[in-house]
Amino acid sequence: MSFRGTRNLYNLLTIMRIAISTQNPVHPVMVSVKMSIQLTSLETEAQQALNEQQYQAAISLYHQCLETESDRLNDYWYLGLAYFLNQQEEEAQEAWMMPLLSGQLDDHPNWEQALISILDNAIERTCSQDNLLMGKRLQKVIQEIDPDYHNHKLTTAIETKTKVLLEEGIIAAFEKRFRDANVRFLAILQLDDTLSDVWKNLAMIYCKTEDYPQAHRAIQRAIALKSDESSYHHWQGLILEKLGYVDLGITSFKQAIKLNPKNLDAYASLGLILTKQGKIAEAEATYLQAIANFPEHYGCYLNLANLLLDQAKDENHCPPRRFEDIIRFYQKVLEFYENHSFALLGLAEVYQLAQNEEEALWYFASSAYYSAEYESAVEYYTKYIDKNPNNVTAYSNLLTTYEKLRDYDQAIEIGEKSLQQFPTNRGLYKLLIYLYHTLGDIESASAIVARAEKAIPNDAFIQRLKQWLLPITYNTTEEIELYRQRFTDYLHQLIDNSGIDQPETLTQDKIAQLTNSLAEQTNFYLQYQGKNDKPLQQKYGEYAHKVLSLKFPHFVQPRSLEPGLPDRKIRVGYVSACMYHHTVGTLFLGWLKQANRDKFSIHSYAINGKTDAKTQKYSLYSDTFDHIPTNNDLTKIAETILNDKLDILVFPDVGMVPMMTLLAGLRLAPIQCVAWGHPITTGSPTMDYFLTSDWMEAENGEDHYTEKLIRLPNISIPYEMPRLPKVSDPRSKFNLSNSAVVYLSCQSIYKYLPQYDYIFARIASEVPNAQFAFLESNNSPKITEQFSNRLKRAFAEVGLNSEDYCVILPRLSHDEYLSVNLVSDVFLDTLSWSGGNTTLEALACNLPVVTCPGEFMRGRHAYAILKTLGVEETITHSEEDYIAMAVKLGHDPQWRQELKAKIRANHHRLYEDQIAVDALERFYEQAVKDFQALQA
Repeated sequence: MSFRGTRNLYNLLTIMRIAISTQNPVHPVMVSVKMSIQLTSLETEAQQALNEQQYQAAISLYHQCLETESDRLNDYWYLGLAYFLNQQEEEAQEAWMMPLLSGQLDDHPNWEQALISILDNAIERTCSQDNLLMGKRLQKVIQEIDPDYHNHKLTTAIETKTKVLLEEGIIAAFEKRFRDANVRFLAILQLDDTLSDVWKNLAMIYCKTEDYPQAHRAIQRAIALKSDESSYHHWQGLILEKLGYVDLGITSFKQAIKLNPKNLDAYASLGLILTKQGKIAEAEATYLQAIANFPEHYGCYLNLANLLLDQAKDENHCPPRRFEDIIRFYQKVLEFYENHSFALLGLAEVYQLAQNEEEALWYFASSAYYSAEYESAVEYYTKYIDKNPNNVTAYSNLLTTYEKLRDYDQAIEIGEKSLQQFPTNRGLYKLLIYLYHTLGDIESASAIVARAEKAIPNDAFIQRLKQWLLPITYNTTEEIELYRQRFTDYLHQLIDNSGIDQPETLTQDKIAQLTNSLAEQTNFYLQYQGKNDKPLQQKYGEYAHKVLSLKFPHFVQPRSLEPGLPDRKIRVGYVSACMYHHTVGTLFLGWLKQANRDKFSIHSYAINGKTDAKTQKYSLYSDTFDHIPTNNDLTKIAETILNDKLDILVFPDVGMVPMMTLLAGLRLAPIQCVAWGHPITTGSPTMDYFLTSDWMEAENGEDHYTEKLIRLPNISIPYEMPRLPKVSDPRSKFNLSNSAVVYLSCQSIYKYLPQYDYIFARIASEVPNAQFAFLESNNSPKITEQFSNRLKRAFAEVGLNSEDYCVILPRLSHDEYLSVNLVSDVFLDTLSWSGGNTTLEALACNLPVVTCPGEFMRGRHAYAILKTLGVEETITHSEEDYIAMAVKLGHDPQWRQELKAKIRANHHRLYEDQIAVDALERFYEQAVKDFQALQA
């Protein structure tokens, strides 16, 4: 009897159960029960083949077993399983039905339990093999025998797999890898097709690839599963509009709003589609309804203003009342979103329509400026200043525009012209000081400071700029000492003149002025002198804290842990201006990604207007994510953090962005920590712990910090393996020779101190075909030129021409930068300030790294990374050893290849390191316990 005419295996199993209870006895043919060594051996081989997923071999062996002895029931079950696992369901049906047809089940009343046990074990194996689809199919087979059966291991494995696939799919979508996202979402739906949000995600991906029919099918599945979800109807409306079903799209948008009157996107989409259909009054009513529901969202006002402006332009007429409405709505946009370029452009057009040329020029200029259309901005600002020479902001923006265009002479000319007209405007002095600083002209910058001091005596803002002014790069070691002493003297002078030690004498205006001076700059360039900055950082940190205590007394009060511990999760917050594709954002994302969410809730605060796929990852790995686009509103940021009642607040970096320095001077959580994103002590009395890598710290590391040092294992972070270009660019693209030994040294130019320039020349003198690849400064071409001149001097001292050996590359895209790593031979780490992210990326490209650890943590990143990787051969401990190592690598290509192979083999020791996160979280738990003990 053949069952190839049906595919319903599960019904056949039900038939088996019924047949056994009703059939007449069938007497099987008696066979010999003698157990031979041959049969036992065959069964062992068959079982081994099954376990090793060699299903065709297992099938053959089980057939041989049954030919030897046909009444061994388990062999039928295993034969059917082998067929089933080999995707041969019809044959599996036949194998499992054979005992029924031959009457063998009469003698085996417990056949169901035996088959279930075999299939249950198979499900366990599918979980271990990550073959969860097969596990689900096997579970369905068992459930036909026992409807109450449920494999909890399979359920857990599917939930875990779904979570991983969903995360991967969302990240792929963020990174515009839509094919990868599609694969992930489809894989989830194969495991569980009742997940409506995944169907919606799939619809969104199909929209991104413009496959709207598939998108429509996917969103319909989502709606079928959850018809009351507003966002699904909104997406259906978008898809229907793309398919040309406009009226149905409008109906879907209206349904989305009906289900959720707070669905802002649905209002926007409905308003836009109504506008396209010429239903202006209905569109206007939609936007007004949106404003009523979202009175503080700029988008509602922008859409309405655009609608009214387009109507006025079509009619070539704007009645006074309409004119006032349009202006008011655009101004509302700017109230909530400062310098929004589209709103500025709208204002320009409405003033142009009203024939107000001066105002139109102003807004055209401003729109171009904030859209980075600098050529147009120059044209408009120049015309505007001709009509209104009394607007200082126009001069400021024109100066900055010329700087963006790298027309530095024109920028300086505008700056000087504006100071003649506005001789006491500190903002203009600031711009000129910054401009000369960017150009590496500290002498001219200092001269502007002196002029500002005369024009605006005793001004805290100018005093802070004077104290802050340090070169971006130095020509000699003597310059370092000179400017360090000057910085120290001016810091003391700044504090002495502030009156901070007699707070009762300070007016609120003076306190505000002192606070604003802190918000202007950090001590960023001080740290690149290669000295112990703890005393200076501490002095500045304490001064900043005193100023902030006067301005924001409610933000510096001691904090207590909220009740509920240890029964509730520990609330950990992360605040940074670098939660995007930035070195800091890249380094510390893993702390959130690998967090134990059973013990910790994660709260993130991105205080920067920049967003990208990395920002989306921070949001994905956080329980709450607050994006505060403007980073100049300290009160808003502080209140947002305080409202979350954190137990621990972590600053991945302090010292690069002024707002982070200000926040570090407050007390926003009972326990506050700073990490090594900017590897220097904050000096702030409100910062409790410094989170660092044990390998990165010298034995006396504690001496360099005002915070308590927490040494985490390895490099302290679970760094994600970089995604390398599928095809790297050739050397020729980067002006690198195919016959050269390419030494890549790709740090920011301010990391290179003049006392180490000779190292490159010494290497070149011993490796004639050496070629050194550097990156140009992101400050200005003048800084690159200063560095290039230093190299010329160093090479000339050994009788060489630096231009024969050195290539300074332009700024590169990330893929281009990784390509340079892939085509280079050796990575030369910088002394004094080591490469962190750059070293991790170089090693991902299997590039041997030469390093020499310094005295301070910032000079020991590569050392720690190589120790963690377990490739220590290229770690040196003196400048001479460093040169010798670089030369040896240059002369020995075979050793370079051996090192590359070892690096590749050891990647697993360095990337995605869970050990570091476990240690971090143990510290969090201990810090909370220690604080509780102090509170008791």
